[in-house]
Amino acid sequence: YSDRFEKELIEDLGYRGHTIVSDAINRHRDMSQTEGDVVVLDLGVGTGLLGQLLRESIGLGDDETCVSSEDISRGKVIIRGVDLSSRMVEISRARTVDKAHVSVYDTVEVGDATGFLQRMGSSGIDIITASDVFIYIGALDEVFREASRVLKKGGLVAFTIETLSSNEKRRTTAPAGSADGLMLLQSGRFGHSKSYVKDVSEKAGLTLVEWKEDILRKQGNEDVKGAAVLLQF
Repeated sequence: YSDRFEKELIEDLGYRGHTIVSDAINRHRDMSQTEGDVVVLDLGVGTGLLGQLLRESIGLGDDETCVSSEDISRGKVIIRGVDLSSRMVEISRARTVDKAHVSVYDTVEVGDATGFLQRMGSSGIDIITASDVFIYIGALDEVFREASRVLKKGGLVAFTIETLSSNEKRRTTAPAGSADGLMLLQSGRFGHSKSYVKDVSEKAGLTLVEWKEDILRKQGNEDVKGAAVLLQF
């Protein structure tokens, strides 16, 4: 099931969200310097594609040597994940880094992104990731507030969103009271503008560090346009 799902996702749909988020973190990882353990929260793990890239690029954890970055090499890397699908949780729990036979995730649980963050203690997380997750959540006020609460000072939030074309306007089906720049698209997913993300993140105490537009995947014969976004607490 996992192999078939990933083949369809990557080969047929050209899905790139996991690499886009991982690349964003690698470009700015020196901004999140820390002593000791590095704790990463991966929201909406799916089959663990993003988690595996993070494990391979940031560090292998336990007694294994971190691949790079002196600022994290003194401690181990702990990656915790969450997903709404119990089947995806089962698959991601079993995922390993082949070359080191190390589990990609230290823990994975069933649940929603905001509830997962709410169960975390304050000021203990270094990096939060979400690939193809916020497009299903829509309004980001609450998840950004919780991200600010759980992040260490200097911590990062890296994620993808689908962008809005210049002629798209917010639909009446967007969440009541939401700001301009949030729209329910015909695909059933949400689109977010840069101004919306910047406004909501700043209200939550987060700073927009990077907004890099890219192609997330295919839908039919059309490119799905989005952006890699990096915020810092």
